[in-house]
Amino acid sequence: MRRLDEVVAAKAFDLIIMDVEGAECLALEGMAEILANSPKLQIEVAPHAISDIANKTPAQFSAQLARFYTRISVLPTADAEGMDFPKHDIPAAIEAICRTGKTIDVILEK
Repeated sequence: MRRLDEVVAAKAFDLIIMDVEGAECLALEGMAEILANSPKLQIEVAPHAISDIANKTPAQFSAQLARFYTRISVLPTADAEGMDFPKHDIPAAIEAICRTGKTIDVILEK
């Protein structure tokens, strides 16, 4: 495998849509330069993948995201119904999603 920062020539995108079937935590590690220059990221928060695949805690995953983004919103789906948290509190949002045990799509913004 190679880091996305090394493979992709463009280092800025208006929106990144990531759906890598549970490897989000790992993919984020290889694209710091791209994330630093891209204002929006849509990503799945999959609690089982955070712990089982990436061997991270929700707080560690939150820190990866909060390094580049300041706001988080849940995409409206049946699984996300009733999710409510401050948009400027990425750690609280990730913790809340992880407590549900469901995979929830979110959008992060600068």
